Amino acid sequence: MSVRAEAEAMLARCQDRLQRRIRWMMGEKARGAGDTDDFLGEVTVRILDQCESLTWRDEAHFLALATRIARHLVIDRVRRPRLRRFESLTASLVAEQI
Repeated sequence: MSVRAEAEAMLARCQDRLQRRIRWMMGEKARGAGDTDDFLGEVTVRILDQCESLTWRDEAHFLALATRIARHLVIDRVRRPRLRRFESLTASLVAEQI
C-alpha cells in the first residue's frame, strides 16, 4: 500500500474524532457542521500533500499529527483575526495621540 493510500485510510478511520476535536478547538466560532467540514477538508488536503514526509506509528499517533495540523489551522483562521483587530485598534489609538 502506498503512503498516500495509507494516509487516506487513516483519515477515513479518524474522521469523526478529528472533526469533534476541530469543533472543540474552534469553540464558539464553530457555527455548525459546515465550518468544521471546511477545516476537516483543509486538514485532509494538508495531510495528503505532506504524507510523504509524515511518519506515524499507529492510529493514535496519526490522529495526534492530524490534530496538530488542525490546531495550527484554527489558530491561523479563527484566533489570529482577533489579534489583528486588536493590533489595528491599538495602532489607531496611538496615532490619535500623536
